[in-house]
Amino acid sequence: MACACSLERRCDSLAALVRMLRARIGVWPFLDPGHAATRALDLPVRGFLSTLWRVDTGPALAFAATLGWVTIAFGAAIVWWRRTPVAWAALSMASLILVFGRAQAELPGEAVRLMLPAQLLIAVAALAHRSSATLQHKAAPQVSVTI
Repeated sequence: MACACSLERRCDSLAALVRMLRARIGVWPFLDPGHAATRALDLPVRGFLSTLWRVDTGPALAFAATLGWVTIAFGAAIVWWRRTPVAWAALSMASLILVFGRAQAELPGEAVRLMLPAQLLIAVAALAHRSSATLQHKAAPQVSVTI
């Protein structure tokens, strides 16, 4: 019986926390009518990255889109140069930038924030020592058998 009461108190506490958060936030992010969830992702190179070629692109958006292209290029270069699992992880994170939608064009600072994990993995892959990233195989001793 004590377990049921403590569980009930926990549920009441959780419900109170949810109500308090709802009052402070206003609208849950995934239910916010001001930001459509369908604008977060788009076809590759059609959404956020294509804003670089528009005439009405502001300097912050041009910087963020250029940074996106540079991040993708450095990710590919690191994979070509290092060929380690960390480099492949960096390229896979950078490839997410290709499908950024038009919602990231509204707030270029948020787009730069979303690119940071890929940029950090690229930096780690670039600065990692080569011998620590690859397996070192020792040559097996040569055994000669004479009969």
